[in-house]
Amino acid sequence: MAPGGGFSGWSALSGLSDLAFRQLSRGAYGEASRLLADLVIEAHRGLTVDRLRGLRAVAAVCLQASGMSADKGDAAVAWIAADRAERAAMELGDARLIGNVEVLRAHVAMRHSLPGRTRGVTAAYLASAAETEETVEARGAAHVQAALVMSATDGASARAHLAEAREFASHGAQDGILVGIEFNETITSLAAMRCAIDERDFDLASSIAREINPDRFTLGAYQCAYLLDLARVQLELGRHGRALRLAELAASAGGDRFATDPAARLVLHSLTVEGVTRGELPRLKALLRRIGAASSSLE
Repeated sequence: MAPGGGFSGWSALSGLSDLAFRQLSRGAYGEASRLLADLVIEAHRGLTVDRLRGLRAVAAVCLQASGMSADKGDAAVAWIAADRAERAAMELGDARLIGNVEVLRAHVAMRHSLPGRTRGVTAAYLASAAETEETVEARGAAHVQAALVMSATDGASARAHLAEAREFASHGAQDGILVGIEFNETITSLAAMRCAIDERDFDLASSIAREINPDRFTLGAYQCAYLLDLARVQLELGRHGRALRLAELAASAGGDRFATDPAARLVLHSLTVEGVTRGELPRLKALLRRIGAASSSLE
């Protein structure tokens, strides 16, 4: 930041934002938190230079902070950051940013096991969003979230939302448009895989997994989710060694997010209960330490 408390300039702000995004992408939340704190200060200083440009910067950094806080398990900060992003987006009257805020809200609710709130946010947004090119990505992402929250209890509705999401992904969706959320054809396939697992159709889940190119994921969080879903499938097929290896890869891809991911806890709990070979025990214990779980039962 500029000495003396002045605004560093838009170029410096952009560079700091890119650095924060790289840290977020690899799940380095400690460093990302420090950078985002600096970004918030710089973005607000930018408001005094160019209010409209500053509002976009404030919205972007708050969206990043909201997504990261949700993944870290800090719901209070996630909601506050989303509210601040919404205020900036509403002042701008930017339909794309407003949609981005709504899908981030649904993400926060989903990460904190609030299915009713997730359904409410996605339903309200899909009912009110303008059907324009500006909202294609947000509407598609909202359909993905609706599918995920419904898959365990209403498979038919989940499949309908997935069909809508695929339609959006194949007609005009652009990678990298949304902040803190990805939406493209690969993301819709990942959601379809998760829905198949929830419906215990592991053959379908395996088939979808073979079509997914994990290199298409920009954020490590999605790579982590993909690998953990693969691990769940391998567990169901009795392939514990493969599931353990996939969990290790997920821990590497997800960084700090791995420790708070419910799927990670589910996979490691299953491996603990169902057992691994003696040679695999140290690797399982290392993963349990990553999520703060005791490994005494493995002794």
